[in-house]
Amino acid sequence: MAASGTGIARPRRSSMIGLVIATAVLYLASDVLIPLALAILLAFLLAPAVRRLERWKLSRISATLVASLLGFGRILGVGTIAAMQAVSLAAKLPEYRQNIV
Repeated sequence: MAASGTGIARPRRSSMIGLVIATAVLYLASDVLIPLALAILLAFLLAPAVRRLERWKLSRISATLVASLLGFGRILGVGTIAAMQAVSLAAKLPEYRQNIV
């Protein structure tokens, strides 16, 4: 039996169609998938802290609340520091412009 030339192109074409469909679905569902991915990431990051707080005789709900508040507090602290640095850089920008020229 001789192999036809279209038999080789068919899997490539169906793979490309599948790739385009998967990309379109991921693009259209990004409004749901991005927060879901962030929630899963935060759950994995905060799980050890919740387990440790549960060992210290806190209930699961209170341990989760404490770990979440501490985690979001850290995020807020890093964001505040970054914002202060950006404001400081914006204030000194004319001075830096003079040095560059």
